Amino acid sequence: MTPQTSQQTSPSCLSETDSALCIVVGNPNPCNKEIPRWKPGIYIPYTVDRSSFLAITGAQAKYAEATFKQAVKQWNESKIGVTFDFVEEENDAVFTLIYGGEHNNVFAKAFFPSNQDLNRILVYSVALRPEYIMWLEWVFLHELGHVLGLRHEFALKSEKGGVRFPGEEGADGQVGNTPTAPRSVMEYYHRSESATQHPIPGVQPNLMDYPEGKLPLKDIEETRRFYKLESGTTYENRPIVDYNPQKAQVYQPTAIRKATKDAEEGIDRQREKAERDKAWLQKHGKERRKPKDVD
Repeated sequence: MTPQTSQQTSPSCLSETDSALCIVVGNPNPCNKEIPRWKPGIYIPYTVDRSSFLAITGAQAKYAEATFKQAVKQWNESKIGVTFDFVEEENDAVFTLIYGGEHNNVFAKAFFPSNQDLNRILVYSVALRPEYIMWLEWVFLHELGHVLGLRHEFALKSEKGGVRFPGEEGADGQVGNTPTAPRSVMEYYHRSESATQHPIPGVQPNLMDYPEGKLPLKDIEETRRFYKLESGTTYENRPIVDYNPQKAQVYQPTAIRKATKDAEEGIDRQREKAERDKAWLQKHGKERRKPKDVD
């Protein structure tokens, strides 16, 4: 994703080489006719490469990580069909958040579902500048949309490989955005009123606005529908291909690990108490009743 300057007519995102009543899906590689997504129901472990953030201030690094986790939380709470779960070790992660330093005017870069051993979401220095940082959570929501298999809304016109899902018409008979339709997190914004309310140094009014707030409800609804389709379904002559990386297959979700740990600790406490009871009986004899308050 690239911030817009007076010489640009639209921002861009490096996750694709070149928003909404419907979502847009499909492989950005025009030679690949599949529609990639993660296997529904899986947990996708991710981590943060904190060493990469040493190049910036500690406050910036902490803010970037906290904001990314907040974006993850928004997608997770939407219950779209897969769950992101934080892990400390990169060896356990399907993807990692990395600080990428300078990269022209690019905000961030993500990836699409695959079985690659370790993927990356890169956030670049421009996203952390004072004039842009207010949109950081929206940038991360957008990049996580790519991770889930979503394309740019304008991919239908300017890029190949995108198909609209579910492809139904809106109430006014039009497919896609209308003046009153809710916008998509996968779309870029061009609203002069917000640009006026939040002036950006060096950026012309009426050129750019990344809204603050939560995921649009329509994105949530259509992504849920996308992930409810059966594996192998062909949509507009393109097969939906599910990816389930090896790390996701062997991963034990945090909640399950915690429940298992709590159960094991409970068993250990019971075992220790039984040993103490046994020792007390051996010392005082079976004819005497053990006081209730003796452990």
